[in-house]
Amino acid sequence: MYQDQLELLHIFHFSTGLPVVFYAHGDPVESLPESISSVSSFLGEERAVDALSFSPGQLLAPQYIANPYGERYLYFQINADSFLLVGPVLTEPIMEGTVSNLIRLHRLPIKRKSALTEHYAGLPLISETAFFFTGKLLELLFYPIENTQDVGGSPATAGAVVEQYQKGTYENRMKLFQHPPYFMEQEICRLITAGDKRNAAKHLRRINTLRRAVLAKDPLRSLKNSLICSCTLFTRAAIAGGAGPDDAFTLSDTYILEIESNDSIRILDDLEARMVADFVDMVNRINEARYSKVIRNAIEYINNNLSERITVTDIADNVFVHPNYLSSLFKKETGTSISSYITSHRVEEAKYFIRYSSNSLSDIANFYQFCSQSHFIAAFKKQTGLTPAQYRNQST
Repeated sequence: MYQDQLELLHIFHFSTGLPVVFYAHGDPVESLPESISSVSSFLGEERAVDALSFSPGQLLAPQYIANPYGERYLYFQINADSFLLVGPVLTEPIMEGTVSNLIRLHRLPIKRKSALTEHYAGLPLISETAFFFTGKLLELLFYPIENTQDVGGSPATAGAVVEQYQKGTYENRMKLFQHPPYFMEQEICRLITAGDKRNAAKHLRRINTLRRAVLAKDPLRSLKNSLICSCTLFTRAAIAGGAGPDDAFTLSDTYILEIESNDSIRILDDLEARMVADFVDMVNRINEARYSKVIRNAIEYINNNLSERITVTDIADNVFVHPNYLSSLFKKETGTSISSYITSHRVEEAKYFIRYSSNSLSDIANFYQFCSQSHFIAAFKKQTGLTPAQYRNQST
């Protein structure tokens, strides 16, 4: 029944080496390779395809999707009944430290860290350019089959279909140039990072005098996709400006939920300016704490590596100062030592895993680099007045 599609599926997989699944009526028909691992399936969650957000009905148009765990997918609707899902792949390596941060951010099971690290190491790693042209390859492979099957063998009709496709392809390629120029995106990110609220708002208005890129056939869906892309850019810019990653991603998640739940184009049009203002305010709150750039960078490094082994020398090397100078300056500006700051923030994060997860206390202590469980208990009790076990019992 799907002989032509499956033949092309084999050609695609064995020429690119990328994992791909062919679905019909929502169910997998063939998978190459036979078993494909994803973080969602790995954690016993829903099928990978069910956890992705895409726009159904966009025939023969690749949709490039990332899930919250950093895996990339390519969704390609062949016709009303069938589609392909390529992936998961990576467009940049996910190292062990990044896995730790994903566990912290998404509250994943701590015991799965080693297995997750192995999972990411086994995913295909391709460039963004190769990922983009993978979608173009699918267009070339699948267009002739789907659009010549229903023309009844009439050369005139088939020619008209091909002509319409070429016209549509030309128009779509022209639309690629309606994205804001790269330097304009870089400039607004620089202004957010610098905490320049007035000029960031002014630059956003300049960008929005351009026609928005068309990211979906439905205007509302296209606008939402565009705003989510902007939100991702602004989040990274705020983190670069010193905002805590957890705070920045929480604000990002809040805005994405608001975008998805709102169907008023007028309200959505005004949302982007609010996003810029809020991310700039987040950066400025950090700056208003009157920490020097060295200390802001040191805090950022610590926050990004709480579940890794951290020494003063490691931090000093990353902020390009001498360890003794860093220790002295850190104490002077924050009122606490580097080691006390690290321990305090590790305890704060550990509280979540104790309260809301079934991870053992020893696993949590080990994940946050406490040298022993007794050290973890002592540090936790000093900060909270309770032992970890008492805190867990109090929370149930």
